[in-house]
Amino acid sequence: MATTTGLAGCSGGGGSGGGTTTLGVIMPVSGTISELGPPCRDGADVAVQAINDAGGLLGGDIAVQHEDSESVPDAGVRAANRLMEGESVPAMVGPLSSGVGMSIAPIAADNDVVYFPGGSSPEFTSLDQTEWVFRTRPSDAFVGAALARIAYEGRGMETASSIVVNNDFGIGLADSFEEAFTELGGEVLSRERANVGQTSYRSELESMFSGDPDVVLNGCYQDEATNIFRQWFEQDLGGQWMIHSGLIGSEFLGGIGEEIADGIFASNPRLPDNEANQHFRDLMEDTDTGDPGELIFPPNTYDAINMIALAAERGGEATGSTIRENLRNIANPGGTDVQTVGDGLELLRNDEEIRYIGASHNCDLDEDGEAQGLTFSEIEIQGTQPEAVGTVEI
Repeated sequence: MATTTGLAGCSGGGGSGGGTTTLGVIMPVSGTISELGPPCRDGADVAVQAINDAGGLLGGDIAVQHEDSESVPDAGVRAANRLMEGESVPAMVGPLSSGVGMSIAPIAADNDVVYFPGGSSPEFTSLDQTEWVFRTRPSDAFVGAALARIAYEGRGMETASSIVVNNDFGIGLADSFEEAFTELGGEVLSRERANVGQTSYRSELESMFSGDPDVVLNGCYQDEATNIFRQWFEQDLGGQWMIHSGLIGSEFLGGIGEEIADGIFASNPRLPDNEANQHFRDLMEDTDTGDPGELIFPPNTYDAINMIALAAERGGEATGSTIRENLRNIANPGGTDVQTVGDGLELLRNDEEIRYIGASHNCDLDEDGEAQGLTFSEIEIQGTQPEAVGTVEI
């Protein structure tokens, strides 16, 4: 079911100002990764709050229409089509699954809608619709490289295996890790795939650990990853695990317990210690999520909404084409650095150029609309708590 957050007014997809500009947000609030959706909805809502508190957009208000991707492509497509009904939204953000996200890209392009998917597969840059696609979430091409460098250069690990979810996200993560790890001099001994909903992984675990790898990458969703870790523990296979950033939340780590979680390591895009991130955390305090900690997805969503609004304000019109044409102008170096959307809107209204510095990273966009200039944290799980123990530049 759709819900709309924002101020009441004349709703619509956009224009030159005066009414309410509604943006679309598609996040998983049911299905396999449903635990990640609500914090991202909150991230979008606090961005809307900040924009409206700063005078709104183009003389009017801004709102978001929330849709549930249900963590599957068919539902994601239906959600996107609902956002196209009537006067379609000029821009939309989400979902988090790469497979779901790529199925939505043609709908965005066909309707001239700017699209910030939350998925991390490198395959987004190969889509025919890349001119409409932008990302604040780093590609797995960077995530896999960061994991490889932490394992090989930082921890002296020379052999690895992996088990990843059998979809675009998991396969992309495994590919990028293997490419970077082997280029550094490491060897990947085995690669296993886990289907969503699969419950037994004993044969895959035996296969992976039979070669005695120095480290094993778990690139699965929470339900599958939980089963994998518990069965590994029951089989007493030993070894060292690493995980992707979607598994470093307290709910997952607390669920598998300290005996399993302690000592696992991961990489996560390093959240900046800056005014933008602190402002975001302050806004999040009054939401159901509260402080999202090291989770990257909520600030990614927050930054995307802010960037869309700033691009529309600069261009003088809340249409997809205008937003697309102005995104790099407000994101890349060349203007005055701003770390809150309110400061950015004020300068733009005075015909000054800006560079938006985000809560998740600096938000520079390359020629493919990809996040660039990234720093990753090396995360080690101590007990069941993720702790940053180092950094990796990519």
